[in-house]
Amino acid sequence: MFREQYPDVGLVWEKYDQDEYELRLRGELAAGRSPDIIYGKPNDLPDIYKTMMTKIFEDLAPYLANDEDLELSVFQNGVLSGGQMDGKQYILLVHCKL
Repeated sequence: MFREQYPDVGLVWEKYDQDEYELRLRGELAAGRSPDIIYGKPNDLPDIYKTMMTKIFEDLAPYLANDEDLELSVFQNGVLSGGQMDGKQYILLVHCKL
């Protein structure tokens, strides 16, 4: 579906075992070279809020606001606010166990 909607955007999917994933992710973030998209769990980083404070993540709010196919009303406020800091949406949870 992504490739149909964005045929000119290249997408490389890399999968690692848990130890290698954490090592690479933490190293890349510390070096200021994060991947465009991280699909993981909040505990993949030692402190997700400290990581958000570094401003290494992109604010997703403008992208979410301009996506006409996305209904933000289907998200519970607590789920959305869990990825926010300083009025910016740095993380979008795709799964939440309440």
